[in-house]
Amino acid sequence: MAGTGDARAVSRLVVSGAIVLVVIRPKDDAESLVRERFPAALIAIVGEAVLGSQRTAPSDLDLVVVADGVDARWEGFRTHDLPAEIFVADLDGWNRYIQQEIRDRHPVVLRITAVGVPLTQNEATAALQRQAGELLSAGPTPASQAELGLARRLVADLIDDLRGGVHHLEEVLVVEAVTRQVAELVLLAQRRWLGVGKWLARLLDDADSRLARELDAAARASHTGEVEPLIAAATRALDMTGGPVPDEWSELVTKPPTSPK
Repeated sequence: MAGTGDARAVSRLVVSGAIVLVVIRPKDDAESLVRERFPAALIAIVGEAVLGSQRTAPSDLDLVVVADGVDARWEGFRTHDLPAEIFVADLDGWNRYIQQEIRDRHPVVLRITAVGVPLTQNEATAALQRQAGELLSAGPTPASQAELGLARRLVADLIDDLRGGVHHLEEVLVVEAVTRQVAELVLLAQRRWLGVGKWLARLLDDADSRLARELDAAARASHTGEVEPLIAAATRALDMTGGPVPDEWSELVTKPPTSPK
């Protein structure tokens, strides 16, 4: 199937002891889904991850659908042997959700809209993809000094945990926490988008491929009891973002708004 030019996946279905190959065409399935469930869609875009070379067997069919008069929501179900996750909203709902993603620095719907494959061919779709592309390129809300300070202290505290010695489940959780916090710290300092799981790894690799490789090797070594490489990688991240965390520091706590009486 490879090299035919169309985006396909092949799953194996066992029927009475025989293996039947089922060809899945994500783009065709996405178009069919939109026609069946959202016939009045003004804009429909499918995420490029399910169509590209980085697709894995359990990859979701991610869709953004914009239609008039609908409440912003996520929907999840299976369709055509694929798990589907769909963000549905009108244009105002899309804009509100995107502004929240920019503040949170996790551009899930924004990325699908910007770089996904359009299923609707009209000016509204093209305009929304241009808008999303500009917002994605502009980057997230810059991290405040307080946010960077907290991220750096979290990394420093986790380094101390590694140096102090951790075992069993503690080791697993601390190694995961160090790896994730280091990646997020570097991305925050560079005003880059954040992600979860494999997306965090890909974003760090884009920002600093050398550190990503170093962190990968160090995390793997830590699970054999060798924590020094991970300590070194985390320390380098601190050096890149302002140097060692001082022993003495002070930070104002923002007073929460008082409730009206």
